[in-house]
Amino acid sequence: MPEPQTGALLGTLWWPALLSALVTGLSACTRARTAIAELTDLSESAVDLHGRALAVAIGTAPADSTGPLTPAEGRQITRQVRKGR
Repeated sequence: MPEPQTGALLGTLWWPALLSALVTGLSACTRARTAIAELTDLSESAVDLHGRALAVAIGTAPADSTGPLTPAEGRQITRQVRKGR
């Protein structure tokens, strides 16, 4: 199946190529949205499971702390690990 840009260009001369480009483009958008949604769910689960261990490891929380991260701890972790700022 041709790439969407090639299919769109060819579609000006031959209509089935335009249809192919449209189907490929819509499929790519749908798959990308699904992949992004799954990645965000996975990332959120990883933080839920290991956020406390990360906070203790980088010194944001005391070693004997338990339970879910507080918003303040989350902001502190973000400040410490954020790149480029």
